[in-house]
Amino acid sequence: MPTPTQSLYNTHTVTVAAPAGADQLVVEAGATLTLGAAFTLADGAGTDLDVSGTLVNSVGTHVFTGTSSFNANSLYQHNRNGGAAPTTSWNVTSLFEVTGGTSSPPSNISQTLGNFTWNSNTTTTTNLLGGLTTVAGNFRVQNSGDAAPAKW
Repeated sequence: MPTPTQSLYNTHTVTVAAPAGADQLVVEAGATLTLGAAFTLADGAGTDLDVSGTLVNSVGTHVFTGTSSFNANSLYQHNRNGGAAPTTSWNVTSLFEVTGGTSSPPSNISQTLGNFTWNSNTTTTTNLLGGLTTVAGNFRVQNSGDAAPAKW
């Protein structure tokens, strides 16, 4: 029997506050999923995480073993210090935004990202050389805090 699709609909806001997991999860446009605890994405049939809305990665350990995609106009906010970004398919109009972190940029950003915005009140020099390799859309620095100039 196939795993049923689980959906967060427009205007839904869900925060994962205790360890949890999902398979075939859809985050529709206008919906927000905040990962505030350990989260495991199972590798089942089809696309395991389909994001058209917003996914916020706040804290915790996240294991994304399945396939995922960030669709047109979706938003991924990396709101934590360090940690890995999900390996996924990024639409050219999707946005990867770093909003958290004070000393370490996210790892696993050598993928082809859509748009990329650095919006973090960084307290130390940030070095993305060799980490951030391909931004298919726009690269923007909105906030870099009081740290020494960053290395892009």
